[in-house]
Amino acid sequence: DDIVQEKTFIREEVYYHLQKMIGELSDPVRKIYELTLQEFSNEEIAEQLGLTVDSVKAHKKRGKQILKERLKGL
Repeated sequence: DDIVQEKTFIREEVYYHLQKMIGELSDPVRKIYELTLQEFSNEEIAEQLGLTVDSVKAHKKRGKQILKERLKGL
């Protein structure tokens, strides 16, 4: 079905651009998003990176703002 193929294509394009944008984020934010995409919890990410859970949440929030801005251009 053409509609399903189009949706799949769009989803893949967005995912590609999102991955690329995540790679361009500053170090702590990038690492946190990479671990989040691997389905680690905030607590696990905090432990792995030596941060507090609140720091992880703050970095995620900042990263989300940056990514939303960058995705507007697509």
